[in-house]
Amino acid sequence: MSNKVSLPDNYHIVWAEEFNKGQLKEEFWNAETRAPGWLDGEKQEYSGTDCIEVKDGCLSIRPKITTNNSGEMRYLSGRITSIGKKDFTYGKIIARIKVPKAKGLLSYIRLMPTEGYDKEAECYKEFPLHGQIDMVEIAGNRTDEAVSRVAFGYPYTQRSGSFQRLNTDFSNDFHIFSCEWDQDEIIFACDGKEYYRTSYWFSRTGENEEPYPAPFNKPFHLVIGVSVGSDRLGKGDNKAEIDANDSELLVDYVRVYQKPRYNRQVNRPARVLALNTEDSDSNNTANAFYVAEGDLNANVSFMEDELIITPSYISGVSGETRLLQGGFPFKKGEFYEFSFDGRADEERTIRCIFKSDDDDEQVTDPYTIRLDRNWQKHRMVFEAPKDYDSASIVFAINAFSKSSIHIRNILLRKRINNEDRRKLIAVCGVWDDSDNYSLFMKALQTEEIKSRFILSSFTFNVDNPDPVQTELELDFANLLLKMDLACIIIFGEMIKSREVIDRLVEIGHEKGVPVITFQRPVKGCINADFEYGSAFEELVKHVIEVHGARRLDMFGGFRDNPFSEERIMIFKKVLDDHGIKTSTANIFYGDFWQAPAFTVMCDLL
Repeated sequence: MSNKVSLPDNYHIVWAEEFNKGQLKEEFWNAETRAPGWLDGEKQEYSGTDCIEVKDGCLSIRPKITTNNSGEMRYLSGRITSIGKKDFTYGKIIARIKVPKAKGLLSYIRLMPTEGYDKEAECYKEFPLHGQIDMVEIAGNRTDEAVSRVAFGYPYTQRSGSFQRLNTDFSNDFHIFSCEWDQDEIIFACDGKEYYRTSYWFSRTGENEEPYPAPFNKPFHLVIGVSVGSDRLGKGDNKAEIDANDSELLVDYVRVYQKPRYNRQVNRPARVLALNTEDSDSNNTANAFYVAEGDLNANVSFMEDELIITPSYISGVSGETRLLQGGFPFKKGEFYEFSFDGRADEERTIRCIFKSDDDDEQVTDPYTIRLDRNWQKHRMVFEAPKDYDSASIVFAINAFSKSSIHIRNILLRKRINNEDRRKLIAVCGVWDDSDNYSLFMKALQTEEIKSRFILSSFTFNVDNPDPVQTELELDFANLLLKMDLACIIIFGEMIKSREVIDRLVEIGHEKGVPVITFQRPVKGCINADFEYGSAFEELVKHVIEVHGARRLDMFGGFRDNPFSEERIMIFKKVLDDHGIKTSTANIFYGDFWQAPAFTVMCDLL
């Protein structure tokens, strides 16, 4: 983990709190006293300095559990603010922190509006009119994920992003979080890696709107604290389980940097839904999407920089609602790139179509895109087969779901020659192990990798003896021959067909690119593996030592599979160490994917 954070040009430090004086500096901070439920349904009292200490060069906030005179449980915690003592407008704020790992806790560093605080009522008035910047929030039971957001309105609106990295737990070590707050952009980063930025916000009361960049053009102050049982954690996660030895927020330092000057007169960025081919003769207008034919009614709305399509009913037939914008010229032989960010409230598909405005002729084959709950970037590149004076971009939405679709950052542009010809990393696995597969794909999506390569997922079936199915799988694998590859990554334990694995390896060797295999060594490849054994050993120990189990059976997976046999050896060793006898009657083999495992378990019970 790097502790270095690069600063943009022209920044200089304007304030720093290193927590090196052995006590909280009253000239910088207010230690707040608040009753339970003061904010977000929090269960704790903020009790001044009772839970706050400055030690070993760090600020420490350690929540406590006590009882009141009636014997009821009482939670105490700490929250400090710099309001009225250190207020800032714009800058890069950096903090080095280590968070507690305990269910029900929420550690946070925020920037709150100084003008929005009502001293008499002791609360932030008219929220979210004056804005809020959550520099970082980390839940005590999800210490592998950091969340940052900006909130504004009316109506209440928020923009947020999160940061996760494989094998990173923010409770194990210190990490540096930063918020770069400029007059027309706010950027969040962890350990120097940017993970979210936004430029679009507003401040509105009814029909009256303050000029951009309000509300984030006025003084804000710092807030650092740990809440207990906050509504922000969601139902089921806000029950507090505080461990006195592992429930401490540590802040090594907070530093604020600023530029010598800021341009106070800026314009709100153009709506990112505007499409542009960079041709001067293009006659389209931004946000001119309209609903065309279709037997599915839908409500289409613009929420600032977001296009939202909500079907009004399910028709039960295959008809589509078509949302389109026209007036784009395409020239024969030119390459065009169409991209957008999309998500859906529930998993579903949409189609993207490019067609002539004159005769409905399709410019290129339709693209079918799967959307889920997470924002994802989708990019399509195509060559115009002939000249089109005017063509349309169409989003086609089927009639089988009422789930809303959200689209933003839509862009159509002409590509210059072979610009941005990133090579493709082909990751090959199966969706039957979608949780682990998705985690691996997510871990690959760093800014460094995405800037140099295109990640593509090729998912195959589990073992299927049907020769027709095998031929289909091999034909699917052959698609890689048509692609400009950087490397092929194969999950050998997931893909059960040896023929498919061998064909993927052959393709890699034919194209002269590295082939990386996981959990199945293959000659001529870079062979890698995951270390599951120690975690499985701890799991078996937990069942015996904590739950007192003395009769244990194991579902071992495929017989003679090294992945299964490793776990069986560990299983037998742990039982032997605890004086529990094992026999072959305790070990069950088979293709234990979901339904088969459930069937075997029911038969056993």
